[in-house]
Amino acid sequence: MESDVLQDSAAMNRLKRTKISSSADLVELAVAVQNACDIVNANTTTKLREVVEQMLVLKERALQILKEARLNAELHSAACNLIKKPGQIYYFYEKPCSGEKVLSLISPEEWGGRCPHSFFGAYRLQADQTWTPLEVSKHQQEVDTIVARLRSSDNPQFSNMLTADESHA
Repeated sequence: MESDVLQDSAAMNRLKRTKISSSADLVELAVAVQNACDIVNANTTTKLREVVEQMLVLKERALQILKEARLNAELHSAACNLIKKPGQIYYFYEKPCSGEKVLSLISPEEWGGRCPHSFFGAYRLQADQTWTPLEVSKHQQEVDTIVARLRSSDNPQFSNMLTADESHA
């Protein structure tokens, strides 16, 4: 039995080797190979585009991080006569003559137009010693307040909670 299978297999192999392909078969084979190569190239291009897009996003994020680091260093280097505490809002001014940054607890409104320096910006010092612009800090606080309400509610009514503070805006 086993020898019959081996003989049949050997006979088929001889037929395959001796069969002459027609030119149509060769063209069909060439077209199939070309189609496979086209598909592989298209897939490779798609994957590479995805990687390049991710690289560009990472590049932008890296540039943003470096910009924030320079600003944080600049704000920490500002002249001040007080101990900085996380969570506190500080106001930065720039001396017109020297361009030197000065840190203050006094807002531009509190100066009442008598401020001797140009206002640079208001920042909140974070626990990780980074500075967050006050506008961003206020937005973060709004988000944190809504999240706290959502988490503390047994049956949150999202639309009511999300619109509750809009009357104060």
